[in-house]
Amino acid sequence: MEKLYDETKEFDAALSEAGKYVIFGASEKAGKYIETSAERKPDYIVDNGWQRLGEFCGLPVYSPEKLKELDERDVILVGSRSFLSIAHQIEKNGYKGKVYSLHLLCRQREYEKIINEDDCISEFYDQRTGADNLLMIVAGFQEYYWETVLERVREDQRLFTEALDVCVCVPKGNDRIDGLREICKKNKWSFLHITDNQLAKAQNIVLFLHDKAQWIYKIDEDIILPRDYFTRMKRGYAEAGPRLRHRVGFLAPVLNINFCGTEVFLKSLDLEEKCAAELGDFIYGSDGSFLSPAMGVWIWEKCTPFDMVAKEFERINEGKFACCTTRFSVGAFLMLREFWEDMGGFEVAPEGVLGREEEQMNERCINKVCVMAMDCSILAGHLGFGWQKDAVHQFYDDNREAFKISWEND
Repeated sequence: MEKLYDETKEFDAALSEAGKYVIFGASEKAGKYIETSAERKPDYIVDNGWQRLGEFCGLPVYSPEKLKELDERDVILVGSRSFLSIAHQIEKNGYKGKVYSLHLLCRQREYEKIINEDDCISEFYDQRTGADNLLMIVAGFQEYYWETVLERVREDQRLFTEALDVCVCVPKGNDRIDGLREICKKNKWSFLHITDNQLAKAQNIVLFLHDKAQWIYKIDEDIILPRDYFTRMKRGYAEAGPRLRHRVGFLAPVLNINFCGTEVFLKSLDLEEKCAAELGDFIYGSDGSFLSPAMGVWIWEKCTPFDMVAKEFERINEGKFACCTTRFSVGAFLMLREFWEDMGGFEVAPEGVLGREEEQMNERCINKVCVMAMDCSILAGHLGFGWQKDAVHQFYDDNREAFKISWEND
């Protein structure tokens, strides 16, 4: 039976044909890999640190100058978490061959077993086309929003001029997925249901299975998209770096309920003082009043009818970008595949623990001196954090018309 996922075969084939095999980085991870791997042992190790030159795990350690003797048939495996920066260094030294990430390779080995051998995948309805763009939707718990949220996804996919694969991923922990499965089949979207209640694992599986996708969009099932979201986000990603004079880790829209997005939302529409006067003063992202159900409803009152407000928001903030100043809650974003690969995939927390991949993305940007960027012209709606859910859900039920698509009137 053909494997559903077999990404490491490229590395295995390259290693079998390589003249020399080198690991870059005398790291703890590299040491464990050398000691436990059944594969061919490296010929030597190179490292940027002069204090590490000599010997490591019984192998000689040289400076990067040693790489000049390699040709494109040889293999370099980067044992450092700084994969992209090391890969760029190797390229500048003139090496033309393939460079692999040890952290990603180990994650790939892990997921080959999970996907092909373990009983982790309960169901995979496969509609992959190999598109360069992928939308990953994390869903399965808030079925009362699916009609609105997924209709907007479907209609904006039709407006997008590029091919876009869509995969809805559902972790264990619910019994409300029959309707979601039917929506996916109707729209020719992939559907993944796993047996573990681990969102990061579900997302890793989606990304490993859609290995051709380089542009990764992600939204949660409670995110309201504006018109031309996919087109504008991709264009914004290209523009954000030069305008901000920063390297971009990932790009987000302005989420109206979000630690960073709420500030941009209120200030853009000149609502900050009005909000404080009516609800009481607040500190962004850190106190009860900011995160209260009343705040969630108040923001949505100012954000509807949604398409009308989103269009005005685009007019006000055209060409404006911002760096997230605090932790970003990753309900909607666009990243390049290489950002996820450079992390070695998402870290999987124990079942039921939420937000580790969010922390990881935030930490990665800070540690790698790249920014969590926002395109201030793109307003997306978030239907509340957990403690706001009941109040915002009631507002949504009472104001369904305000959430309906009105693009045909633009």
